[in-house]
Amino acid sequence: HTHWDREWYMSHAKHNYRLVKFFDALIEAMEKDEKFRYFHLDGQVVVIEDYLAVRPEMEGKVRKFIVLHYPIIDSLLKIKQADYSGCMDDLSPCPTGEKWRTIIQKMQAENVPFTVKQLAVSGKDLQEVGLPTSRLSEILNALLLHLAISPRENKKERLIALAKNYIKEN
Repeated sequence: HTHWDREWYMSHAKHNYRLVKFFDALIEAMEKDEKFRYFHLDGQVVVIEDYLAVRPEMEGKVRKFIVLHYPIIDSLLKIKQADYSGCMDDLSPCPTGEKWRTIIQKMQAENVPFTVKQLAVSGKDLQEVGLPTSRLSEILNALLLHLAISPRENKKERLIALAKNYIKEN
């Protein structure tokens, strides 16, 4: 868990330096240790925006996280909205929730699939080309994460080729 406050106690440059080092280490840890699957940013999106402003090449990894955890994001945004509003007469939109929704809407406009059902290939299609049944879930998840970065590749023939390559490499 972390909560970042922008540079009120240090320079913007020093803040961004620490933020980038933190996110680089966090992403590396989450990629290397499958037990370390979740990290709570206290609902903040601005820190991700600040990080990506310095490291735009990491956007693909952030997009993969969004796709991987999409089923819970909407629920979390509702919880954050309740936390932000604080009382029944304050129903103003949560700024963090709005930023997350904007990111997700952008990905939806690019036709990024968020679920296996949105893939142009099914487990049955993969079985028919001889891929191992025992690994179908793993393969479909890998394809879903690939499409978080390259949504235009959501075509049956391309996904079958990617699935075959995935099996060869893993």
